[in-house]
Order: sequence, then structure tokens, then C-alpha cells
Amino acid sequence: KALMYQVEIGKTLPAYATAAGHAMLAYLTEAELLELYPEPTLLGYTQHTVRSREALFEMLVEVREKGYALNRGQLGAGIAAVAVPARDEQGRVVGAFSVAGPAEQFGNEDVYRRYLPALLEAAAEPVEQRTA
Repeated sequence: KALMYQVEIGKTLPAYATAAGHAMLAYLTEAELLELYPEPTLLGYTQHTVRSREALFEMLVEVREKGYALNRGQLGAGIAAVAVPARDEQGRVVGAFSVAGPAEQFGNEDVYRRYLPALLEAAAEPVEQRTA
């Protein structure tokens, strides 16, 4: 079964519907989250997209506790992803490392034995912040 999924460099995606977005949003304060999501409802992209601010905030607590985000079909049907926060030398979350692909390749064994260990290894070292 063919899968076409392309994200252009510089394209903006809704953080609440992506694993990388969850990995970053989980470390914001409640006030920062309320500023980003002032409305109680969120736009649904698929049947799996989180559609309420309350559900998103609950999901982010779980992401923060686990230290990673797993997304199955929230932005696009048949697409799955796993992400971990990227931190700077001060420990601040400044981005995320993620892997995305066909949902069939993101079973628990794939995620926990293949993708997540590689992402955690990448995130073990602080990332260097560059200013333009």
C-alpha cells in the first residue's frame, strides 16, 4: 500500500496534532498553553485528532511524565510518529527530535525497540542554539 506524506521545509503544522508538537507543548506552563489555545475546542484533522483543550492538556501531562510523545493518525490517517524533546545547555526545551512514517511501521515493538531508543540517544546531548 503506497503512502504519500510530505512536509516541506519551513512548513508550519498544528502542534496539538503532531508528536513533535506534543513533545514541545508538554513543557510549557499552563498560562502559555492557554495563550496558545484560548478556545476550548480544537480543529479535527482526522477521527483521532484531539479536539478539546482539556483533552490536549491531559495528554500533555502524560507526555511530560513519559518523556516522549506518540501520535497515531492525529494529523493524517495512516501516519504515526514518536518524538522526544530537544533541550539546550540550560535544559530548556527548544525543539524536538521525531520519526514519522506509515502507521503499520509504528507497532509497539518498532516504537520501543527501534525508534524511541534512537531518539532518546539523539536527545541525550544538549542542542546548540544558533542565532541568525
